[in-house]
Amino acid sequence: GTDVATIEVVATGVLWTISVAPDPADEGETVTLTVEVTGVPTSTLYTLDVDWGDSTTTTGVAVPQSPLLPNVSVVSIPHVFADDQPVGADTFEIEVKLILHFGAFSGQLGASKTEEITLDNVAPTASIVVTPPAAAGGAFTFDAVIVEPGADAVDITWDFGDGVVVTGAPSTISHVFTGASVVTLTVTDDDGGVGTANVFVTPATAIGAGSGTEAAL
Repeated sequence: GTDVATIEVVATGVLWTISVAPDPADEGETVTLTVEVTGVPTSTLYTLDVDWGDSTTTTGVAVPQSPLLPNVSVVSIPHVFADDQPVGADTFEIEVKLILHFGAFSGQLGASKTEEITLDNVAPTASIVVTPPAAAGGAFTFDAVIVEPGADAVDITWDFGDGVVVTGAPSTISHVFTGASVVTLTVTDDDGGVGTANVFVTPATAIGAGSGTEAAL
């Protein structure tokens, strides 16, 4: 087999910087890590290894040869942070290593560079799909349509407007009404972001004649 050694090397004439944008960013938003490397010769291969600080990594990203002017190679690496930190500060430290390869050997070029990014929570959005009862005096069925930009867990509460409130509820639920009522859906993510939706329901004695319309409250 072939023995591959990893060594730390120091090369002259190669400088590099990192930046990330946007900062702060929203959870679920694509951010871009930009690495600028000055003085990459045509005869040498450099790659980048990135630890995003959220238990994910990107490795082996090739650095192109630097053009004669302005002698800077620019690498843009996109990433999506699925969730902000549920506990503690909502910051992530990104660590980047520049790897120099020559022949059968490879080694990290100098020290790693780090950049912090702040991630903001984004509240979920909610809407309600209403299915009228199949029989007179029967139950309405409500389906919660939830859009959660991050990877947050959500808690669902249904308030049927008649004194009945169900917390920790499923996304689909049924309820029988004795009169017109406003139903409120509240969705809360694990960072405290809240989304709400309302519908006005009108029971009817005819089969399937009940209605549910969105309420602007």
